[in-house]
Amino acid sequence: MKKFCVIHIFIASLLATQVLAGTLTINGDLIVTTNLTAQSITLGGVTLTNWASGRSALQFNGATNYVGVVAFTNNATSTRTVEWWAKSAGTGNGFYLGSWQNSVSQHNFLCVNNVSAGEWYVQTGSGTVYVSPVPTEASDGKWHHYALVESNSTVTVFIDGNSRTNGAASLSMGGVADFEIGDIDSGGSGPAYNGTVDEVRISNVARYTAKFIPVYYPVADLATVGLWRFDEGGGTNTADVTGNHNGTLLGSPLPTWVGGR
Repeated sequence: MKKFCVIHIFIASLLATQVLAGTLTINGDLIVTTNLTAQSITLGGVTLTNWASGRSALQFNGATNYVGVVAFTNNATSTRTVEWWAKSAGTGNGFYLGSWQNSVSQHNFLCVNNVSAGEWYVQTGSGTVYVSPVPTEASDGKWHHYALVESNSTVTVFIDGNSRTNGAASLSMGGVADFEIGDIDSGGSGPAYNGTVDEVRISNVARYTAKFIPVYYPVADLATVGLWRFDEGGGTNTADVTGNHNGTLLGSPLPTWVGGR
């Protein structure tokens, strides 16, 4: 017989710097949260992490829809981190995200999943970093965390907190650059990502140097250059938590609002 219990909680979260209230329902293997926004909570010595509810994400059709962020630059430092959560549909082929220089018609960097060609790579103006073999996470239909970390002119690729490869490259976003999520280049003409993306954050520090546990709901700290949560759940715009680089949903049809992780 499955056990069923409902625990009413009222907690003050230092992580979220606000008082949170809600209900945690445990029914066998099922956990349901109501009106809760927290990165973690400990009950009876057991810590539950990244279980916030009520979040939304954006689903891309694998064709030409994307999120465009105009005039986004991040070239004032030699250390950078670009990270996001993604869940593939089908093979998950397409461009996760990238930065494009309109002024000189060339990309700063782009990240591509091309399972059909046996390739998963980060291509930059100063080098290309391949993950080989193609990570199974890229097409298994489950949520995974991806992080590109630049330090000392080397980019390391982390998937779910594990280092997969590294190589000489740069994530600089100089020039008159557009940052695009779900596609790359200045008009969405490349193959869009086939899947769902959430919690995209760009930082001006190398956040990860060793194995780590990814946080689903990252905070915007002093090192955050841009953070797009996709929590609007509707409309044609998505806010940057820093308030500096809001994005616009583009393409036909537009990306679809769906439930988050």
